[in-house]
Amino acid sequence: MKCKEVHKNLIFYIENELNAETQSKIQEHINGCVSCKKLYEKIKNTLGIINKEEKNKAYPFFFTRIQQKIEELNSSEIKTGFLPSFTKALKPVTLAILIAFGIFFGINLGNKYETNNYTESNENLLQAYANEYYVNELNEETIETFLLND
Repeated sequence: MKCKEVHKNLIFYIENELNAETQSKIQEHINGCVSCKKLYEKIKNTLGIINKEEKNKAYPFFFTRIQQKIEELNSSEIKTGFLPSFTKALKPVTLAILIAFGIFFGINLGNKYETNNYTESNENLLQAYANEYYVNELNEETIETFLLND
């Protein structure tokens, strides 16, 4: 038997999944070939480690404990009943009331300070600014009259 064939069937050989004739041929080859024997040892050790990991047992009552905790949580929610659904609905309602109050308060605050005095003082301020920085054509003599009088 060639090394390539042994390599293909080595895992099956270790797990005893081959027929008796193939098993004996691979055994003879491994006894005669040093490189295949090393590979056989490595694979056997690796599979041994994997098998040890698989043999770790789960806790026997793990599932029942988890199921019991879930049932306890569900029963505590049933006891409160109306309260969780009420608090879920209360949050958006509270937010809507706060927004409406903020809008109402802002409108009232804006209306309180909007008076005629404020607009009159604004107009006076604009007039003073215009008089200072722009030529007031009513109080000044135009160029045409200045040139015609000379």
